[in-house]
Amino acid sequence: MRAAGVLAWAFVTAAASSADAFCGVYAGNATVKAESRATTVVIGRSGTRTVVSMQPDYFGPVGDDHTLTMPMLVLPVRGTVSPSGVRLLPNDLFERLDAISAPRLVESWQQDPCSYADITSIAARDEHAFAGGRPDEGATRRRPQGAHTVKIDAAYTVGDFNVLRLDTDHLGHLTGWLTDGGHSLPEGAEPVLRSYAEAGWKLLVVLIDVPKPKASDGRALLSPIRFEFDAESVGLPLRLGTLNATGMHDLVVHVLADKRYEAANFPNLTIPTNVEVDGSARARFGELYASLFDATLDENPGAFVTEYAWDAGSCDPCPGPMLSPEELRLLGAPSGMAVHTRLHARYRKEALREDLVLRDAPPIQGGRGGEGQAAVPAEVSTFQGRYLLRHRWQGPVTCPNPDFDIWGGPPSADLVSVRPAAPSSEVARGKVHLSEMLRDSVPAAGIVAKPRPDGAGGGKRFLLGFGLGAGAGLFGTIGVVLAATRSRRGSRKNSP
Repeated sequence: MRAAGVLAWAFVTAAASSADAFCGVYAGNATVKAESRATTVVIGRSGTRTVVSMQPDYFGPVGDDHTLTMPMLVLPVRGTVSPSGVRLLPNDLFERLDAISAPRLVESWQQDPCSYADITSIAARDEHAFAGGRPDEGATRRRPQGAHTVKIDAAYTVGDFNVLRLDTDHLGHLTGWLTDGGHSLPEGAEPVLRSYAEAGWKLLVVLIDVPKPKASDGRALLSPIRFEFDAESVGLPLRLGTLNATGMHDLVVHVLADKRYEAANFPNLTIPTNVEVDGSARARFGELYASLFDATLDENPGAFVTEYAWDAGSCDPCPGPMLSPEELRLLGAPSGMAVHTRLHARYRKEALREDLVLRDAPPIQGGRGGEGQAAVPAEVSTFQGRYLLRHRWQGPVTCPNPDFDIWGGPPSADLVSVRPAAPSSEVARGKVHLSEMLRDSVPAAGIVAKPRPDGAGGGKRFLLGFGLGAGAGLFGTIGVVLAATRSRRGSRKNSP
């Protein structure tokens, strides 16, 4: 699953894509070494109501009887979580949310310069444009098991999860309780947990009992789980979550709220977008994007990168079906229009000195064509990481006045027009040369592209409306016809 890395527990408010991380801490045992490489978190905010969702996954041994051998997960929570505030979510929810917001490779084809496509065929193509875009496969990770020797305020079971809420007035007994059960916290965890308890946070212990887990590539997959509570502020207890981290750590935070969100106590930037790429990028887009992301962070150390900020009910172009209003409400999105923000950071745990605090931010736009590589202020947020692969017309030119400015969808149904990037933590690094795979220089990432001749026709305009979400297909079609009519009458504006 794409939402891997996660028992990622999102919050400073209270209290995943690919790997094994979270903002809680694993209490490992003699069999399993708890490690963490990535975290994915989903936070839904409506007023002070906060919903934190996580996709548990586990990478490690699964016994011959298919039972999990896994550590406990200890989570600090800013608010009080009641039994009614805990529930399981559909298995594909995280995968779809990640695919919708992931940086995307958008392919377009130069249309026959001597004829215009008819409205019916364009509308039919746009309606099904998203169907071929399939997200790359990801992974998942896992959790705990325990006994009783500390004071437990509440205990409840949701599916395969047993959740215990601990009395933090007796936090000193936690280490002994874990030791008696054959578990131990990583070095440095106890004073960090104590600091949260002294600040009034609650502690949850998540225990998982899965007799026959679904396994993939050594990872056992569980259903996503969500916690609901009230909290005045929003953020992530990263100091605790990094204690299990090894090497570089990827953090992806999805926020569903009435406004865009950004980091309040770390630098912010938007990923360079509207960058044209070479044909070789199709097979290696995940690697290309990871390298571009790394190069951008090299120029802006310690930053949180906005990869997506858009109305949660639409996308353009769409790499897959949108989440329904009911599914968005399950994740805690406010009723009515909600903004889906995706933030991405990558760091070594020793470089992280404080928890992440989030704040709302003004709308931005970018990554729609014709806007440059940087985000700009807007009335509503429509920003995405978008990378363009253009296929020049290779057929015959049979008319005296060909028009090479019309771009559209694939010439056959077996070609994919939109591809979301694989999770950054799952792809190989250091094996692509950005200056050779990018057709555009990217100053914000310190990248200078090698000059190269364009194909026939130049193809600088993107007028067709292809790649728009299914709902926008008809509008794109009308725009094509109007643009075509204007070009017959005279000159036409450039539109990258």
